[in-house]
Amino acid sequence: MCLVICNVQMAIIKRHRELWLAVDSTPPPTDNHEPPPISKPSERELFQNPDKLHGKQFVLSPHTDESGVYKVIGYHKRRDNSVQYDVLFDDCEDPILVDAGEMMRMLEDSLYIPN
Repeated sequence: MCLVICNVQMAIIKRHRELWLAVDSTPPPTDNHEPPPISKPSERELFQNPDKLHGKQFVLSPHTDESGVYKVIGYHKRRDNSVQYDVLFDDCEDPILVDAGEMMRMLEDSLYIPN
């Protein structure tokens, strides 16, 4: 069952990437009951540091049917100095490995859930 859910989450991430490249990424307006979108450059820069991103929770594509909650549960630095993140969606048992570029694109279409 989890394999099916993880495949669905991967399809959502893939579709998110396609839509991201096809349209303007201006985040939708939010009301006072939700955390602010990560749209300010200073917030995005903060989350470019893997240590500060580790353990943080977000909502991907809020205000859509494909919305999902995920948490960055770990990261790995590779020999070439690139970073890969372990991302765990709420409805999936196993984390998904996401490269740094995709992680930044996901963050730009996510809402941060403060602890």
